[in-house]
Amino acid sequence: MGALRAADCAPGGARGIGIVYRLYQQRAISSEDEVAVVYREDQPFPPLTESLVNIRVALRRAVRRGLITTGDGMRIVAAAASMHYSGRTWRDVFASAGVTPSMTAQHFLQAVDVKRRDADVAFRRVAAWLSQDRLRPEAPKYGPQLFGLLEEGRERSPDPLDGADSDEIAVDFIRWLFASGYARRTSVIAPNHFENAAEICADNFRVTELWKAVSRSAEIDTALVRFNVFRRAVSEARRCALSPEGRDFALAGLELANAHREANWFELVNRFERGSPFRLMLKEQRDMLALAKCLRRKLFSLGGQQREKILWQRK
Repeated sequence: MGALRAADCAPGGARGIGIVYRLYQQRAISSEDEVAVVYREDQPFPPLTESLVNIRVALRRAVRRGLITTGDGMRIVAAAASMHYSGRTWRDVFASAGVTPSMTAQHFLQAVDVKRRDADVAFRRVAAWLSQDRLRPEAPKYGPQLFGLLEEGRERSPDPLDGADSDEIAVDFIRWLFASGYARRTSVIAPNHFENAAEICADNFRVTELWKAVSRSAEIDTALVRFNVFRRAVSEARRCALSPEGRDFALAGLELANAHREANWFELVNRFERGSPFRLMLKEQRDMLALAKCLRRKLFSLGGQQREKILWQRK
């Protein structure tokens, strides 16, 4: 964990030492799972399991020495990466990979302890710095701002906009807020706005003003995430040329009715005049929601039926 934190805090002047630190710094690895191990509270050393980074380094060295083939090494690493850190022992990793290395190779692998070696190097380096009065942090490299995270895929804050610009999605998002009924959960949008929802969405100025008001709400991030998941599901269903069934429309209608606090779909649409803009918005929303329901059913079908092969692609 020290190597990982040193890599995270390097912009602020932290000094990292050792192989594991360099792997994090170079972004060859990024997860905390790489260094996690199980140990006894009363006897922390030696650990009871192997760290994933140690397995990677040990196998790389064994392959270079010809003690194990590249293919077997890759299978062992893949098996180790798929296991929970609390179960990573060499014996269990070999069994999971279906590989039985020679006894010479096993003894070599078990003798590698990169984390212990890094700790030994760190102690020696600190001792040298102390003797030379050089034990001080490096100068910050990127100014006084918050330290950047090591890699985008680890512990990053979510992007509710899903990479889009607010101007690109404002109209669709506001329409979704109204039609889905999600707007009824927030106090930002007044109930009388629903009667004029279609007119509001057709007016860029009113959309912009409403976006500004909604974006200051505490619920904005949650709403945007739900909207983007919905939008991506509809896009994927259309890409796969899926056709919703009656049950998909029924579920979609019921969900919308519940969101708008009505007993059923028919009572919801009958609140608005036939051909009214908001009634058309509701029907459009139900059709898109039925597509999303259909996609979910195809992806997560039950009853032992074979799932259709659908490749999820970003819009």
